[in-house]
Parts: sequence; structure tokens; C-alpha cells
Amino acid sequence: MSRGERDCCIGVRLEAITTEVVAQLADYEATSTPWPWGEFRMHQSLSSGHHCYVLVEDKAIGYCVLLPLGEELEILNLVVFSEFQGRGYGRVLLDKIKAVARDLGASKLWLEVRADNLRARNVYLSAGFAETGIRKNYYLDLNGSHTRSTQDAVLMQCALKICN
Repeated sequence: MSRGERDCCIGVRLEAITTEVVAQLADYEATSTPWPWGEFRMHQSLSSGHHCYVLVEDKAIGYCVLLPLGEELEILNLVVFSEFQGRGYGRVLLDKIKAVARDLGASKLWLEVRADNLRARNVYLSAGFAETGIRKNYYLDLNGSHTRSTQDAVLMQCALKICN
């Protein structure tokens, strides 16, 4: 683990997202991923009762949206903003999500991730998630010719009793 990865956790906290910060988070997200949710979906999540958190140090580092499903919790979206990627914050965010999930009484976390997003898949695997299946043609993308192509999603889950 590099010095930057060791130091990334000092002073980092998870806060509930409020409507006042949605526009700023959407702007950060738009420069961090080719598939941003945007303000509308973030506001929808807040109004739908999803659990929405921002990871903060001196400023916003990333955010996540969680959907409670009985004793399970689905990670609907998880983003670490560009300037913080590759420094261990994704793992910190996952560890904090696991703590929230346990506090909510969840026994399992699960998510879908783009099959070609190897960096994210490796972070999830390092956090104790296991790949449990594939959803064929789950994600739609615009390719270079502006026609739609599809991409598989990898299903991943973490049993919180054994998930590190």
C-alpha cells in the first residue's frame, strides 16, 4: 500500500447527501465517469428514500446510492471523483458502506458492475465481494458511430458476516 493510500483515510467521513449539494456532485461525477447519473437521477434517489451518502475529507471525494431491500442492500451507484481515483478512496467508501449496511441490519450487499470495468471489479474483490453471475446485455452504451451497443453486467455480492 502506498503512502497516499495509507493517508487517504485520515479525516474521511460519510455524510448524508442533501438536495443542496446534488448539483455539485453531479458536476464532479460528469468529469469522473462516462456514465454519470446526473442531477435528475440523484434527486430521484433522494425523493425515493434511497440511502445517499457523500464521502468527504476537505471536499467531496465521491458518493454512493444504496437501495434497502429487506435484509439486503443494493449499491445502485458508487463513484470516486477523478482527482481521487487510484488512491484507496474506493475501498474506504466500500468499508463505510459496509458499516452503514450492518447498522441498518443488512446481511448482504450486492451490486452490478460493467464487465469491462476491471479496476472497479478488483476494488470490489479486494473488499470481500464475490462475482456471482452475469446479466447479459445489461448496459446500453453509445459507441463511436452513435449507435447503441450493449454490455454485460457482472453481479457481485458480499455476505456481511464474512465480508472483510
